[in-house]
Parts: sequence; C-alpha cells; structure tokens
Amino acid sequence: MMKLRKKLFNRENIPLAAAFFVPVLILLAVFVMHGGYPFGDRCFLRSDMYHQYVPFMTEFIGKLQGGDSLLYSFHVGLGSDFVALYAYYLASPINWLLILCPRGFVIEAMFLFIAVKTGLCGFTFAYYLKKHYGKNNMILSMTAVFYALGGFSCAYNWNIMWLDVLWLAPLIILGLELLVTQKKIATYYIALALSVLSNYYLSIMVCLFLVLYFVILLCELKKDERKGACLRFFGVSLLAGATGAVLLLPEIKMLSYTVNDGAGFPQAMTWYFNLWDELAHFCAGVEVVALKDHWPNIYCGAAIFLFVALYAMNRKIPWKKKAARLALAAFFLLSFANNYLDFVWHGFHFPNGMPARQSFLLIFLLLTMVYETLIHMEGNTVWQVGIALCVELLILSLCELFADKEIVTVSSLFATELLSVLYALFYLTYKHQKKEIRMAAGIAAFVLVAVEAGVNLNLTGLVTTHVETIVLIQKKTS
Repeated sequence: MMKLRKKLFNRENIPLAAAFFVPVLILLAVFVMHGGYPFGDRCFLRSDMYHQYVPFMTEFIGKLQGGDSLLYSFHVGLGSDFVALYAYYLASPINWLLILCPRGFVIEAMFLFIAVKTGLCGFTFAYYLKKHYGKNNMILSMTAVFYALGGFSCAYNWNIMWLDVLWLAPLIILGLELLVTQKKIATYYIALALSVLSNYYLSIMVCLFLVLYFVILLCELKKDERKGACLRFFGVSLLAGATGAVLLLPEIKMLSYTVNDGAGFPQAMTWYFNLWDELAHFCAGVEVVALKDHWPNIYCGAAIFLFVALYAMNRKIPWKKKAARLALAAFFLLSFANNYLDFVWHGFHFPNGMPARQSFLLIFLLLTMVYETLIHMEGNTVWQVGIALCVELLILSLCELFADKEIVTVSSLFATELLSVLYALFYLTYKHQKKEIRMAAGIAAFVLVAVEAGVNLNLTGLVTTHVETIVLIQKKTS
C-alpha cells in the first residue's frame, strides 16, 4: 500500500494529474456558475442528449440491472434492434458503469461521464507529449488544457459518444509512432480497436489522419526500414478494424438510416468560406457551430498564431519536420473550406449538421507544435518573438477587416490580441536566467491558460436546461 501511495503521489506524476484534473475542475466550475444541479436548478442537457442519450441510456440501465436481452428493445419506439442502437450510441466501455446508476440519475451520470472523458482528453494528450518528446513538466498540463477544452470540445462536449475517440486519439497516434519506429504493436492495436468499437464514424477521420501522418513518418525513416513499416501499419490497422467488425455491421446499418445531404460525390467544386473567415475561428470567444453551416471549431488557445510562427522559425526543430507538419495543418484548413475534401473526410457523404468533425485532429497537430516550441525556447531569439507577435496581430487585424462580423466580434478579436501579447511577455520572461523569475512566469502563464480556457468554455461551450426538464424526461423514460 505504501509503495502504491508513493507512486500515485510521486512528483513526476503531477503534470499528468494536472492535465486530468484542471480541465475537469474548470468544467465543474463553469457548470456551477451556470446554476447546475445540485448547486442550482439547471442541468447540462442539450441537443441529442434530450431525445437520444437519455432514453437510450435509461433503457441500457434497465437491461444491465434487470438482465434483459441486449439484442432487442420493446421500449424504443414500437420496438427496435438494440444491437445497432448500442453499436452507434452506447458502445463506449465507460457506459457499462451505468449498471451502478439508479434509473432516476441518468442525466447526472451523463454529466459525470462528460467530466471524466474531458479529463481523459487532457491526460492522454499530456501522456502523448511526455512519451513523444521525453519531457515531463507543467508545460504538458498547460498545453493539454487547450486540447481538452478546445473548440471541438466546446462545440460537441454534449455528444458523449464522440468524446471517447477524442481521448483515444493521442494514444492511437502514439501507438502509430511506436509501431513505425520501435516495431511495437500493442498500443496502436488496442487504442485503434477500442476507438472503432466506441464510435465507428468519428474513427473514420482518425484513420484518414493516420494515413497522412504515416506518410510523414515513413519519409522520416531510412529506406531499408520503410517496407517493414508499411507491412506493420497496414496489417495491424486491418486487424484493429477486424476486431471492431462485431459492431461495424450493425453500426453501418444504423448509419444507413441517418439523413445526409447526398449520397454521390459532388459534381462541382465549391468553397464554403474565405481564409479570413476560417482563421477567425481560432479566436477566443467565437461562437461554436454545432448544428448548421460548415464552420470548423478549431479554437485551441488565443496565441496559436504566435506559437506556430515561432515553431516555423525555431532553429532547434529540423526544417523537414516543420515543413511536413505545417503542410498537413494547411491541408486541414483547405479541407474545411472545400466541398470535395469535406465529402471525403466525412466518410464520402455530407453530414446532417455538426460540421468539420475532423477539427480535433488539427487541434492535436497544432498543440504538438506549440509544445515543441515551448520546450525548445532556446531555438527562438527575442527578435523572433517580436516578429511572431507581429504576425499574430497582423492576422487578427486582417480578420477584423475581412471576416464576417457575425462570425467574430470586435471584443473577441481584442481579447485574443491582448491574450497574445500577455503570452508573448510570459514567453520572454520565462527565457530569463533567474530560476525564481522563470517560476513566477510559468505559474502566471498556467493561471492565464486556465482562466482563458474557462472563460471561453463559459461563453461558448456549456448550455444548461431548467431542472423541470429533467423531471419531465425522467418520467417519460422511467
């Protein structure tokens, strides 16, 4: 017991623990501010949570606790194939904890699941950074906060079945790197199979990203290592997909019933929006898009342009590595705006609402650039920090001039500019030689990260419903 206690409270585990608990505490604090039950008379219940997750999870609880068949349900509509419903909506392994939940507390359990999965997003992202870069510091936690509470999470945190793929994605990508560079297959196989089992549809985006990222990793290998890497990648990927086959067929059946905007490849190329409208969605406080249009939810920190510019100029990072990842980021931006690429990313159909579902992968990519820049501060000069800040302010000024004012407000742009200046000052201060000054700058930056993420979540990512709605829904589903 003493050894376990020492291991849990080891100082080396503090960054990973903070990456889990800080996003959870921010989420809970914002929930309380919105009058969430039991601190008020409201609950976190929006969109599909009303008419899908509450009744489906209530039915699942009944089956788990009553020992009923998991093959068919007589309580969903006039009767329904429960396997297909489970495959698409309930396949998260975490949902099996509902066996411990009383039927009258389904909504509370769903919010608890959302909080836990949000924390897992921060934890797995920080774990990826720790393993990939071999560093263990609080910068892990700072960067992880924006992955867990980024624009994608703010827009879709109510969509419980997607959150599993969000926290599994860093483990899948870490597994791919281990597969390619160290010939280890376990992490990649388990994480990818679990993702496919949890949510097939969002896993499509992950698989497309893996193909693109694998090409980058392949180019970084020696020529005599590439053939083996290709065999391992395709073989283990197929094995992971085959593992999920037990749920893939009923899930495909369920997807065939959903509404989409067309089954065929679009005949004419169109562009949804211009560059400045798109870049404006990186700003803090920009309203998220969940049910209409094509806008991507890509907010991942106000100073993202600052740090990407520093990443591009950092002399400690090989230019081939930078060029490949910056090109991949540019391809994402192109994909959000182009209907052909949008069609491919979404599994060769246009989704019915909830656009740009691959946004979390761009957020992942950009935040890894931010972290790599922060751990290689010596690779940037003071002048380059000034240049990068000017780049950020120039982009924001152009967004103010040319972006649609219904997308980004003047106050949002001003707040983003102010935060960028503060981060640049902290960055310069942290480069100081004195340890005390560096520590103070690091603590101040961490506080600013938490405040920024919390305010942005409060403004854009948490909608509550009156408690009377809980009573009515629970009566219908009990």
